[in-house]
Amino acid sequence: PYFLAVLMVFLVLLLFLLRPREEGKRIKSSSRPEVGGKLPFSPAFIYVGWVANFASWFAIGSAETLFPKLALQLGISKLFLGILISLIPLGQIIVFAWLRRGGGWHYNFRLLIIFQLLGAVGMALFIVGAGVWSFALAFLLTGFCGGMTYFSSLFYSLYRQKSKGRKSGFHESFLGDRKST
Repeated sequence: PYFLAVLMVFLVLLLFLLRPREEGKRIKSSSRPEVGGKLPFSPAFIYVGWVANFASWFAIGSAETLFPKLALQLGISKLFLGILISLIPLGQIIVFAWLRRGGGWHYNFRLLIIFQLLGAVGMALFIVGAGVWSFALAFLLTGFCGGMTYFSSLFYSLYRQKSKGRKSGFHESFLGDRKST
C-alpha cells in the first residue's frame, strides 16, 4: 500500500503536467482577496485536488492501519506508536494554520506538487525506514501532505463552483469510510 500511495502521487504529478494551459492568461496567486474581491479561478484545480486528496488519504489510511503491526514487531512501544500516529494530525494542523493565515496557495500548482512530493517521501520512508526517527518523519510528512490536499480539495470544491454541495460531498467521500472506523 505504501508503494501504491507513492505511485498515486506520481499520477497526480502526471495530471499536473497534462493539465490544459490557459492561453494568454497566467494564474497568479494572491495573498488574500480584498473584501468583495475574487481570487483567480481555474477549473482544472478541482480535479487535481480530488485526485491528490484521494492519494493522500489513501496513504494516511494505509499508514494508520498497517503501521501499528509493523511497529509492534519492531519493538516500538504502544505509547510511542500512539505518538507516531499523532504526528499525522499534528502535520495537518500545522498546514491548516499556515494556509488559513497565509496566502499564495490558491491555484498554486507548484505548492501542490511540493506537498505531494513531501507525501511521496513520507511513504517512501515507510518502505525503507529503519528507525523511529525516520518513521516519525514519515508520519509528519504524510500529515503535511494530507493537510494541504484536504484544505485545497475542499476549497476548490466550493470556490466559484456550481453544485457546491455535490462537489464538497465528493471531496468528503474520500474521508467518509476512514472516519467511521
